[in-house]
Amino acid sequence: MAQNTLLHTNALVKRFGGLVAIDSLDLDVKERTIHSIIGPNGAGKTTVFNCIMNFFPITSGEIRLSGERLNDLTPDRVATRGIGRTYQNIRLFRNMSALENIMVGMHIHLKSSWWGAVLRTRRTLADEKAGQDEAVRLLQYVGLRGKGDILARNLPYGDQRRLEIARALAMKPKLLLLDEPTAGMNPSESQDMVTFIRGLRDELGITILLIEHHMPVVMGMSDIVTVLDHGVKISEGTPDHVKRDKKVIEAYLGTGVAHT
Repeated sequence: MAQNTLLHTNALVKRFGGLVAIDSLDLDVKERTIHSIIGPNGAGKTTVFNCIMNFFPITSGEIRLSGERLNDLTPDRVATRGIGRTYQNIRLFRNMSALENIMVGMHIHLKSSWWGAVLRTRRTLADEKAGQDEAVRLLQYVGLRGKGDILARNLPYGDQRRLEIARALAMKPKLLLLDEPTAGMNPSESQDMVTFIRGLRDELGITILLIEHHMPVVMGMSDIVTVLDHGVKISEGTPDHVKRDKKVIEAYLGTGVAHT
């Protein structure tokens, strides 16, 4: 594993019965990069995310973050090691406010005990105040200043995307997994999201692992692109390298296209 590698998978395999969803995947995600995973529908991209978070226990292989083995950790413990995630289909608490959604993301870092919450101790109150202040700061950072009291379900679609990222940022991740963050956005909104994601890397130093179907988005901001087809890595490199790879072109346009 290279010295500046943050996330490393070695010979990662995930089977669902007789179906091999991920086949011997070696992946090295470098620190402070935007690393994209692309591929036709059914290529196994989201399965990779689910394996990293251990929502799907892997069949064989190894996953490491900063050298620490993640295989046997529960999803909540994977999160505490420094991995945050968003989803292809937005998963907010729709009947909670924007501020409350972010506070949920902070719970793994809050130090108050259950008895402190019941007795409303000074430490608990201070902890809650610090959490609220940080939630307000994150709302401002993602462009939702003044919208903390609005129910998540009442926010426009693009704001819901940003709120979901803010909730993931509340977990203080070293690695952020973004699953199709520009899905459903128009070109202008997509470009704003690209600028925002670059800022996560350049301003906050967060490493991004990205799944995205919009190729202009991928090619415009990725440092490295990994291409999957039927769970197999068929290409990897810079955007310029990948988009000229004949195997990639075939997977998208030729006989290698996977159908859902």
